Amino acid sequence: MEHQHYFKRSRRSARRGVEGASAVFALLFIILLGGGQVGCAGGENGGKGPDPDPGINGKSDAFSECAVYKGELKYPVVGHFDDSGHHMYNLTVAADVTVDISLGGDDETLDTVLRVYGPRNGAGELPDTKIAYDDDGGESDSSSRIAGLQLATGIYGIVASTHGGQVAPGRSYRLEASCVGGDCERFSSLGEALGESNENVERYSGVVSFARAGTGFVLETHGQEDSPAYVLTNGHCIDSYMGPREIRVDREPTTHRDAVFFFEFAASEPPQHQTRTIAVSKIAYATMKGIDIALCELDATYGQIVGEWGIKAWEIDPRPGEAGEPVEVVGIPFVGLDPLAACLSRTTCLHRWACEIEKTVDLREGTMREVTSDSDSFFWYDEYRHNQCHIVVGFSGSPLISLSRGTVVGIANTGAGEAGQLPSPFPGGPVESQKDCSAGRPCEIGKDETSTLVEGSSYSSPVHALAGCFDEQGIFALELPTCGLEKP
Repeated sequence: MEHQHYFKRSRRSARRGVEGASAVFALLFIILLGGGQVGCAGGENGGKGPDPDPGINGKSDAFSECAVYKGELKYPVVGHFDDSGHHMYNLTVAADVTVDISLGGDDETLDTVLRVYGPRNGAGELPDTKIAYDDDGGESDSSSRIAGLQLATGIYGIVASTHGGQVAPGRSYRLEASCVGGDCERFSSLGEALGESNENVERYSGVVSFARAGTGFVLETHGQEDSPAYVLTNGHCIDSYMGPREIRVDREPTTHRDAVFFFEFAASEPPQHQTRTIAVSKIAYATMKGIDIALCELDATYGQIVGEWGIKAWEIDPRPGEAGEPVEVVGIPFVGLDPLAACLSRTTCLHRWACEIEKTVDLREGTMREVTSDSDSFFWYDEYRHNQCHIVVGFSGSPLISLSRGTVVGIANTGAGEAGQLPSPFPGGPVESQKDCSAGRPCEIGKDETSTLVEGSSYSSPVHALAGCFDEQGIFALELPTCGLEKP
């Protein structure tokens, strides 16, 4: 959910779930990438001193063949070594580039080694011979860096290793590739970056940031000038340790007290970009019992937000979403971005996915406190699965907007993205060490009560129960008979 911010879930997703011959092909492809092999030998010096370059010929150079494949290097990765001291990522280069690649350990005692192979051939194979190598980035430096590397169009294998290939379970590292010139396919997993056109500025002005906690959006309550303004986000964006059966009403915010709006004054020369931070005066309603939502009352009126500032407020649809319905998710990713600084340019702030609702499912997901048990799990009901609208870190709380109705039918909640792609906020280590159905690894509940993790899945919570919860003055009123939210 840092999105997930640095809270629970929302991970980069890649759709899987093939059957029959397709499953055989997928398995062969993973093996081809080195995904199932571990235990590469280290340098020829037995792990003492700098890891030597073993040469340019022969199998002794092919560390890519026994590295564990971890996914795409599309943004900075915080990984964790497991039973292998060699992890490999694909770096896709869209045009000839100059690249800087850096690899560092979680502290000075973790000695890292960096290798680059490629490009892959038509069959997806990497050459045995590496094209770049670094053990120590500098004198008395256990990190590694390859600077000014010239790469042609293609897919390259970046191998992050411990010194000597020594196993370092649970030790973390940070791997990053930066294009100095040309075009790496960075941030492509974050969907379409919305530009600064007047249309986008007006349409998505009500999408706000809860700094380092997720995304939210202003609600259309048809309020009066002096009625309070409300922002909807996830319950876990307000408090990731909220209990699975807890409902909060009229509470003071304890964390993430501010909503950040992004304003553009295009009429000025040059255009000026500003942020405006509005305090959350109270949490009107929050729960992670069956649905993951939090309704925040702002320290500003409906008249100020919608009337004076011209912010776009989003209508909650009283009807649920439907399978096959075209939707979009618009949020503020935190992967590789400083949301407050980057959002001074809307091009690097708001990102959008467009897809369809695939189906409605029930989910089970562990809490932040425990690994997972039936008595200590979240159960999300009637969630919308939409695997092509990925929920990455920071997208939690984003509106799921129906493109056919122009209203909000859901709120981005969670997902089971590829392991190793994002930093893990959870106790116990990285995503790949998490058990199925635990925090950040939600499982779908079948008719026979079995729980099945669908790798690469993304989900949003339905919000139609909230549509009838505002009175004639646009004030939240849980007691209304039209309000479908559960009472405490």
